[in-house]
Amino acid sequence: MGDVTSVFITETYHIYQWTNNNEFLNSMWPHVIRAVNWMIDKGTNGTGLPYRQQCTYDLLYINKYDHTTFNSFMYVLALRVAQELSTIMGDADLLKKVTTAIAIARDRISEEFWSEQDGYYHAWWDKKLGSPSWLMSDSLYAQVWAYTLGLGHLDDPKR
Repeated sequence: MGDVTSVFITETYHIYQWTNNNEFLNSMWPHVIRAVNWMIDKGTNGTGLPYRQQCTYDLLYINKYDHTTFNSFMYVLALRVAQELSTIMGDADLLKKVTTAIAIARDRISEEFWSEQDGYYHAWWDKKLGSPSWLMSDSLYAQVWAYTLGLGHLDDPKR
C-alpha cells in the first residue's frame, strides 16, 4: 500500500517528537532506513512517486493508475520526515538520498497532478490515460501531518 510505509516512518518521528526517547529512536532506526530504501528503490518502480499502489482508503482500483495524489503526498511527507530523522541520527548518506528523492517527487507532482487551469491537484495520473479532472478530497492529508509535525510545506504553498 502506498501510504502504510509512509505512515510507519512518520509515526516513528511523531512518537520521538512526543517522547524524545533516544532508545526508542535507536531501536527503530534500522527499520526506518529499510522502509525509506524500500519506498524509494522499490515502491516507486523508478518513477519518482509511489507506483500503482493501493492505499488505506481502499478506493476501488486506485492501484490501476500509475500515481495518485494521496499516495504521492504521503510519500513526500515520509521523505521529509526521513530528512529530519537522518539529521538527528547523523546519517549523511540517507539525508542525501531522501533530499534527492524529494526534489524528484515534487517535480513529478507539479508535472502530473497540478492543474493551473483548474487550480487544484488532480486525483491521479497515468502514463496511458493522463490525468482526470476530478480530485480526491483528502489528497493533501499529508500536508496536515506536515504542519502538525512542524515540517512546513510539502509543495508550493501558493497551490
